[in-house]
Amino acid sequence: MVKGLGLMVIPVLFLIIGISAITFMFIPSMSTYSVMNENQNNSNTNQSQFSITTNLTLLKQLDLHTLSQSLNNTISDLMDIAEASMNGSNSFGNMPMVNITSEMKMKYHGIPSDLDLEKRNEAKKLLATNKALLYVGLLLPNGDRYFGEPYSPYQTNSSITNFAYRDHFIGAVETNQPYLSNTLNAVSTGEPLAILANPIYSDAKNNNTLIGVQVLGLNYTYFNDLVKSAMLPEDSNKRFVIIDSNGTEIADSSSDNKNMELYKELQSFQNAKNGESGILVEKVNGKNMYISYTPIKFAQTNWIVLLMSTKD
Repeated sequence: MVKGLGLMVIPVLFLIIGISAITFMFIPSMSTYSVMNENQNNSNTNQSQFSITTNLTLLKQLDLHTLSQSLNNTISDLMDIAEASMNGSNSFGNMPMVNITSEMKMKYHGIPSDLDLEKRNEAKKLLATNKALLYVGLLLPNGDRYFGEPYSPYQTNSSITNFAYRDHFIGAVETNQPYLSNTLNAVSTGEPLAILANPIYSDAKNNNTLIGVQVLGLNYTYFNDLVKSAMLPEDSNKRFVIIDSNGTEIADSSSDNKNMELYKELQSFQNAKNGESGILVEKVNGKNMYISYTPIKFAQTNWIVLLMSTKD
């Protein structure tokens, strides 16, 4: 019996020794992987921080940092409004909604001013606290206007009641995300503006049933004031412009020399449209100009900031 037990001990000892050896072999490898992985994570973090730092440094060198920062802050606020409507943080998706009759569409171009005051008051509050907004409205799933604020002139003066053909409505519904239009003219006043549209669903997580599309009309006068505020007294030979991805001017620090078709032809515009920042010398209105440029991310597209200065 003892001999048999002794014979059993020998394989067990070999098994223990084998496991120890295997463990010894693998522990350094696992430690090395952990260190390598940590180093890789640190490297990625450092690269990200380096990229941000480099971009900030570049924008400062191009004299675009102050305006870009102000513009990014404004865009962030606007995107927050869109997100709040999409996730149900405000009343725009609240049910029930007023059933719009044919008579309402003909007479009021949506619901009357004294109906669904909860949503109207929410829109008025947004307008009062966000100078970048010119108009706040809600479209039904078929594109019909439900309401618009300010009620006058944006609802009362409108000759159109269905906006299903607009690219911002189509884009918001197809992507299930906020969608920014290029510059267009308001149907009620004719003034230029861009519209940030976002879909609102009954189930925000699963995008089950479309309740409507919130539309935020952007106030170009606000953005014009923004670019002018970025100018310094000694910047008399400089000119800031903000343009959309179609090349149309949104804001201009100069009160003259507006040419909506000019910017499409500039290489600086094309570079910024492709996501680049930099500086070029280009001819504008027959004069050689230094043009600093950078893109500004806004929803699914980019706005573009140019700084033009005379070449001595």
